[in-house]
Parts: sequence; structure tokens; C-alpha cells
Amino acid sequence: MHPHIQQIGGDLLCRASESQPPELRLGGEAARAALEGWAERYGLAVGANDAAALLTIGRELFAWLDATGWATAWARATGPRALEIRVEDPSAPLGRALLDAPWELLAGKDGHLAEDAVQLFELVRRIGPTGTGEPIAARHSDLQLLFMAAAPAGQSVLSYEAEEAAILQATDHLPLHLVVEESGAAQYLGERLDLDGPFEALHLSCHGDIDPERGPVLALEDDLGGMAPTGPGEVAQLLGDPERTPLVFLSACRTAEQGENDEGTQSFAPFVHELIRAGVANVLGWDGSVYDSDAMAFAQYFYGELAGRERIPRAAAQARLALRRAGLADPEQGRHWHLARLYLGPRGAVPLPARGCPSAGLPARPTRSSSSIRNVGRSRSPGARSSSGDAAKPRPSCAPSATAAPC
Repeated sequence: MHPHIQQIGGDLLCRASESQPPELRLGGEAARAALEGWAERYGLAVGANDAAALLTIGRELFAWLDATGWATAWARATGPRALEIRVEDPSAPLGRALLDAPWELLAGKDGHLAEDAVQLFELVRRIGPTGTGEPIAARHSDLQLLFMAAAPAGQSVLSYEAEEAAILQATDHLPLHLVVEESGAAQYLGERLDLDGPFEALHLSCHGDIDPERGPVLALEDDLGGMAPTGPGEVAQLLGDPERTPLVFLSACRTAEQGENDEGTQSFAPFVHELIRAGVANVLGWDGSVYDSDAMAFAQYFYGELAGRERIPRAAAQARLALRRAGLADPEQGRHWHLARLYLGPRGAVPLPARGCPSAGLPARPTRSSSSIRNVGRSRSPGARSSSGDAAKPRPSCAPSATAAPC
């Protein structure tokens, strides 16, 4: 059983069977207040790009878990530092606080745990009851990935060609087949999932936001390249049977962020939560606005590990480590190393391609799908994307409406 933190009744229970002491129990009301405080300070530190504040929060979180020596015993054990944040009901106040806390920042005296290449910090958040079924089994020894980018007219452009190229470079000589849906539109994405699937993974690269009326949305395109805000329900409908696509990576801003309306009277579950609720086993998103360059680099390292048949939590940990190392070498890089969030459902976390499974016999070269009707009035040429200088800018946030696209 993986080390984990979960809600038990009104309290939090931290458990790591190999550690001494193996358990730590924290009172629920005090825990909720502390976790909400750290989440609020985290948002301020991210907005201010305050690395010192992020480290302070990480050390405070670790010290809080170390009241009886539990965190120290867990961190000193050999092997990867696996930690699972478990919540059955993410709408409950304590469950929501547990998921919102910035566990990626956990830090000891030597720095953030995510910096340690010897003992990878394999952090996941799992939603739903435990013990409700076996993880979804791998089908093949190679990985089939469906990639779609969206660039609605009038919105700031993202480096999606560079993101696609980075994934191909990272997986060169590895068993990955990339299928590219070039329309940017939900309708044709659904067709591609039906006609060419099943896929092990779906990667959506676009802008994302939280509409004050609709909640979380992705900025996909209509047939003419205009903006088509797309919510979790629509994506769930496109996916069909969620077991056919066990991993969805929402490479878009604010897809793992809690939201609320302008009056603060209605809260919205993050996009990633809703896809887990729909039955997707593994979902990746971003808890805030992320630099285009960071999103691209994370995807590059993540799929390089995944195509090498690593488990999803380990692939995410390696990608987070790579971003953190880039930031340590150059403060202008990797600033958002801590923003990626990996969520699992009850049946998530196993390798998608696995050794011992039959090969799907897929071609190594990418397969592309497009038609003239899908590209009327716009260009998919490389020149339409941002330059390398623009790639360091954040994927901005804006309020979507009938005429303005989410970002």
C-alpha cells in the first residue's frame, strides 16, 4: 500500500506502513484551516513569482506532517518517495482543502523533494473510493497518442507545433505512434477517437479558463476557426467509454484550478475533477496559468518517460524534476514546475504501454487528419505560432463570453 494522506471521518490520517511511526492523525477542523491557509499563500506566491515563499510553504507543510516524526521517517525510507492524496468526496470542505494544498512544494532542509533525482517524489491525487476495482490493464507494448491543438481566431497563439515536435523528439526510437487531429474542433476530435481509437492517451493543447457562469472551459474551435468554449461534459461525451482513453492531458491553463462565480456564491469543480468523475482513469492539468514553454517542456519529458513504459506517476515526477532543474540552472526557465497536477480515479496509475503486452504494430511516423472544410479561413502553418521568445510568456487568463475566447 502506497504512503497516503486521506480523510477518515472528520480527521486526516497519514499512513506509511514501512515507516516508524506508521501513522499520524490530524484533527479535521484545524487541518482544513491550515491547508486553506497554505493554498491561499501559494496563490499569492505564484502570482509574485516568489521562490523563497514557495520553499517556506513547502517546509511548513513538511513540518506539519512531522509532528510525530512521520514525515521524516517516510522521506528517509529507500526508493521513490511516493505519496497519494486520497479523497472520496472532493466537494466536502476538508476533501477540497486536501486536494487544493500545494503538496508539490513539500520540502526539507535541503530543498524541495521534487528536486531529488535519486528519490523521485511521485505525488498523485486520487478521487473516489479505494478498492473498487483493478487498475485498467495495459493493452499494448507501444503507446498510441492522439494530439490536438486549438488556436481560435483572435486569441494569443501557442507553440503547438513546437510542442508536437518536442514530443516526437523525446520519443524518438521509443514505441510511440502519434496521431494528430489538425482541426482543433471538438466534433472532429470525437470522430478521430471513434475511427482511430482506442488511444492510450489524449493530449489537448489550447487555452483554458474558468467562465463565471459555465465553469471550466477549453478554447476549442468551430469549423471556421472561431472560438468554441468546451466544457467537461462535452469532452466526456467525445471520449465515450472512458476506458478506451485511460489518460487525458489537458495542456491548458487553469484546468486543475478550483473556481467560483463573480459573486462567490457558486463554486466550480476543476476540469480534471469532472473528467475523473466521468470515469477517466488518469488526468493531468495545470493549477493556474502556466508558461507555454513550461507546458511544452513538461509534455516532452512526460511522454518520453511514458513511451518508455514508465508508470504515469513516475513519468510526471520525472517531468517535474526536469522543469525544476531547468529553473535552478536558469531562473527564467521552469518557473511553473510545481503547477502540474496528476489526478487518478479508482483505477488509475498503471503503465499505459507495458512490457509483455503485444505490439499494436503501429507506424513510427505521425498520422495526420484534416480536411479543407476544417481549415477554412485560417492557417496551420508553423509561422502562425509564437516565436521562441513568445513561448516564455504565460498562457493568459481571460473571461470567456459569446464573442471572446477563453485563454
